[in-house]
Amino acid sequence: MARGRLVILGFAFGAIGMGVGTSSAAPITYNINQTIGSGSVVGSIGTDGTLGSLGASNVVDWTLTLTSGMASYVLTSSNSAVVGSGADLMATSSQLLFDYSGTDGGYLLFQQGLYSGNHYYCDAAAGNFACSQGATVAPESNSSPSFQNVGLSGNVVIGTAVSSVPLPAALPLFGVAVLTLAGLGYGKSRRKASAVTGAPIA
Repeated sequence: MARGRLVILGFAFGAIGMGVGTSSAAPITYNINQTIGSGSVVGSIGTDGTLGSLGASNVVDWTLTLTSGMASYVLTSSNSAVVGSGADLMATSSQLLFDYSGTDGGYLLFQQGLYSGNHYYCDAAAGNFACSQGATVAPESNSSPSFQNVGLSGNVVIGTAVSSVPLPAALPLFGVAVLTLAGLGYGKSRRKASAVTGAPIA
């Protein structure tokens, strides 16, 4: 087989590998729509794509609207901070979960002015030093009537991954077919050139 055809076909088989491979570190955005008592937290949390146990450092972006009664406040990654401890925050490719029954005093806190008692959303297991156990929303402060906290237990879904448009399954195969035909055409043109000039085919 001609060297040129081997190169093209080798590239084609490489394309097959790229077509079926998956990225394990692509960022993931999770939609948040959590009801907490008479309040709610709605928005999104973005991670660096890590799956399994997450820490606050794996959370890279967020926009969260905190609402309770007539009070509302929007936390973003530019006007607030995220902090946490423990191993109770978990991620899969489709869900973000928090284990409210964790025994490590874990919590995840989004707040404008850390530990100020104002403008925050928190998920927490028992025994932590920062928040009440369960889910908490405080669009104003922890001493305001808008403060809401609900005790929760177990591993609870707090977010679902934003759907992405998948690559059509046939697209990688189409690319392989094009490359293969190109390789065959290249070899044919080389043979014609050899027949005319008498030069050997590489």
